[in-house]
Amino acid sequence: MRRPQIAVLVLVAVLTTACAGLTVGKSLIVSGESLDELGKAFVQTGRLYDDLLDRKIITVKDYRAWAEFANAFRDQYPNAVALWKLAKASRDEQGRITIEKMVGGLRSDLMRFALSAAAKLGG
Repeated sequence: MRRPQIAVLVLVAVLTTACAGLTVGKSLIVSGESLDELGKAFVQTGRLYDDLLDRKIITVKDYRAWAEFANAFRDQYPNAVALWKLAKASRDEQGRITIEKMVGGLRSDLMRFALSAAAKLGG
């Protein structure tokens, strides 16, 4: 197996577990850990997309779609972290629910891009 394929498998595993704590009834500490893992997975996915573009495995159009998502992620991620900190400090149940939805959406979108990259490597 080539190195980028291993990286994709690791990335998918990280994304799968990144938000494991985002179920009702779990503590905000788990969500905080999930946020950290999600941020790391985002960086790994970005590096993978850069590599795929450099190796001409994906088109500029494919990369542009990633770049648009990456810009949105960069805007939303700090807000998610700030909301998590606020909800944790105040023990706000509604805040916890909101952060779970927000992070779940970011994770889902990031997973879609990671799986797309994996498909490109496999093809």
